[in-house]
Amino acid sequence: MSGRYLSLAEREEIALLLVQGHGVCEIARRLGRAPLTISGEIQRNAATLSGMPSRRRAVPRLPRSRPTTRYAAGPRTG
Repeated sequence: MSGRYLSLAEREEIALLLVQGHGVCEIARRLGRAPLTISGEIQRNAATLSGMPSRRRAVPRLPRSRPTTRYAAGPRTG
């Protein structure tokens, strides 16, 4: 087990445990990983784990709106 990256075996184990109905914290405890690592892996690989299209492809992102300037005509003087 690498300290930084999940191995293929760990990814497969996550998929199996999810199908069996185990929660993120239980999976993390069994693999000796942080729950955040497991939840991130589940979100990243949603397409491979559940057959659903990933959120990244399913919901297009809108561009960020630019903040309006505080003084559209310039600051007031006087």
